Amino acid sequence: MSAWIFLPPPAQADSLSSSPEEPRLASALQVTSCDNAGNDRNSIELCTPGDNGAKSPLRDGALRLQTTPAERDGEFGLAEGYEIGVELNPSLFTQGTRYLIELTTHSEDAAEEQGTPTALSIESSGQRRFGTPVEENVNGAHEFYRGFSLEAEEEDLVSGHVQLRFADLGIRSLRLRILEALEAGDPSLISEAKFTASIEAPASVTEPSAQATVPSPPKTAQEKDSAQSGASAVLPNSREARESAAASAIRREAQPNVEANSAERRLTLDHGHIDLFYMTLDAQGHPVLKVMEDVTGSGVQHEAEELRLVVPSSALKHSLPQDIVAGGSGYFLPQTQDPTLPWPGWDVLSLAPAGFERVEFDVSYTNSNGGRISLWTEDFVAGRSSRLRTGGYELDPNGSTIVQDYLSHTHANWAFSQAGSYELSVQARAYRNDGSFETTRSAHYLIEVGGAQGVVSPKDSKTESGGVLPPAVDTGRTNGDESLTRDAPQRLGAERCIPTRITREANEDEISRIRSDNETPNQAITTLNVHVGSEGGITDGHFDLGPAIENGQLVARIKDDRAVPAVWKDPASMTFALGEKAKIKAPEALSYAASVGQDVWMIPATQIRGVPWLGMNSQREEIVTETSGQVRFSLLDVQGPGNVAVFESGSLGAGIGTHVFDGAGTSYTLPANTHAHQNWVFTEPGSYQLTIAMNVTPRGKDLRGSGSGATGSLIAAGGTGEHGRPLVYAIVGRTASGQPCSLASTGAGTAELAPMILAALLIGFGCIATSTHMRVRR
Repeated sequence: MSAWIFLPPPAQADSLSSSPEEPRLASALQVTSCDNAGNDRNSIELCTPGDNGAKSPLRDGALRLQTTPAERDGEFGLAEGYEIGVELNPSLFTQGTRYLIELTTHSEDAAEEQGTPTALSIESSGQRRFGTPVEENVNGAHEFYRGFSLEAEEEDLVSGHVQLRFADLGIRSLRLRILEALEAGDPSLISEAKFTASIEAPASVTEPSAQATVPSPPKTAQEKDSAQSGASAVLPNSREARESAAASAIRREAQPNVEANSAERRLTLDHGHIDLFYMTLDAQGHPVLKVMEDVTGSGVQHEAEELRLVVPSSALKHSLPQDIVAGGSGYFLPQTQDPTLPWPGWDVLSLAPAGFERVEFDVSYTNSNGGRISLWTEDFVAGRSSRLRTGGYELDPNGSTIVQDYLSHTHANWAFSQAGSYELSVQARAYRNDGSFETTRSAHYLIEVGGAQGVVSPKDSKTESGGVLPPAVDTGRTNGDESLTRDAPQRLGAERCIPTRITREANEDEISRIRSDNETPNQAITTLNVHVGSEGGITDGHFDLGPAIENGQLVARIKDDRAVPAVWKDPASMTFALGEKAKIKAPEALSYAASVGQDVWMIPATQIRGVPWLGMNSQREEIVTETSGQVRFSLLDVQGPGNVAVFESGSLGAGIGTHVFDGAGTSYTLPANTHAHQNWVFTEPGSYQLTIAMNVTPRGKDLRGSGSGATGSLIAAGGTGEHGRPLVYAIVGRTASGQPCSLASTGAGTAELAPMILAALLIGFGCIATSTHMRVRR
């Protein structure tokens, strides 16, 4: 059934105001042609049938649409969410014709992607196909449409099952377009309708009466979880009702501890990214302590009692700081990821929707061998820092408090002084700005140190049977940084070969090659925009740069953890800003890029408030399963007023470790299923544009590349030269004295740079911008 709900503009609507009609949920988005549409196939008006059979134009109001909870679909790379059936009346279509169905959400903010559909699909003849993501900016104004375009034959649209998926519930401003796909030229628009819909949870068994309060859309991921577990669609929408529900939740009995499984029945994790203390919200908006890992899947959650964390014997290290670990020996898990070891941390970002601002973890533990746990972080500038309330580094077995004074995703250095089993009891407190707090249940963790095949205590490890030393972390390598393989560092004592940009006008042969080969397979290229010495842009939050596969094409994306759940965005659509909180004095270790004592701006390898925290990521599920997993990052070009240096912190956070980017023409390889943060340094204030390529090796056929590229050694400079041909540039090697040299020693030969021809080059070819700009993300 369908019923109209008339709304104020969505930005002003906290709750729904119903028409006199009975406010029932529609089981699907039902679309047909209006009675007065006539027979003109190019001017169909779109309507939806009401309860009494009368048709109402979609533009006249808003529908309440009932959803079906949709589980995570690993086969198609879909996160969990809510699906809505789209029923298209056969009268809309002509037999034998191919159509595009486009469903998008409307926003007035270019950066606002929350609420955008996550998939549009059709299931026909036993096969499921997905639409292509689209974005449109109308007339350059503050009108942005984001969603999907699905191409299908008329018979598939009539007989198939069309589904629209959202990540969250809530009010949406939607646009539906039907276009005819032509053999030549752009699709022809047949009809368009703009309307507002309330995307709601599944209806309860008893439908609300005509006098029932219209449900307010859930505002948190936990209300979404409640909907997925079969909760009623009718949620309290008045302040009094919400407070009453919250009071009832507080009065309920404390959640009992999950019965601990035996060690044999626990899931064993001995490597990979693990947020050991993962804070989320339950259906009532209360904080919950869980474990989240990216080993068995992407973002898989568990109760602490379901897991066993194994620290292998290869984690044994004999050069730990003795003021942190007595004797300097222990099993060490670094704060930067080593793919061969567990990488435990904590993540409290999901608490933001409930108004929490900081968290404390109370930790106590036992170890039969008298072992101790130490915890600390290292920073390139600040050096060593305590994460404990006491300011120390060793956790007291009888109880210590880990302090996280702002919402963040954090990894630290862990050291276990002895082998054996550590049993931890952890309880978290989440604080609001007014000082009020809520406490979670106590979660119980099992950490087995020394490996599952027999453990070795540090004091006994100098010589094992047979006189063989046990495996140990190489003391010459950094906090797991050895996993980030830089390609061919410069030889000591050699005159440095500096990547240098040479700009000129392209010749006719080069233009022809550019036109015939504008994408490099298995490569995605993007631009990072950074404003240095300015607050004009993104100044806070956790971000990961990495590749994704969308419809057979490799694309560049940034994971933005400011949203809950996180969203993956086009990097070129974002601008990061480094203001006063990012400014430091250049230390001597940075003298290769800046003068000692000079003001520089840095995104550090450890997160600080007020500075965007940019990392790199190879953990998307399709990258892990459909490629070799490794991602080669190449810095193709830098445009800006100063130098850019990207590097890992040195061993145990001291000084500079692995150089990642030393300017255009340098590259490094990120291992499979890895998430890493580096130090990004900019030496002068102003605007920077970094052109970065990401290359993968697919397990099957080649992936289509993305970013307007060309084979060869030329990159678009933008604009045209004196003969009207596009300007291009090449990255060549020059010594400090100006002599030519080979960049091959950096591991980034010109053939590997896969240079780009940017949008400016297309303008150079005579492309004309239209008043409505459509960008299709392949």
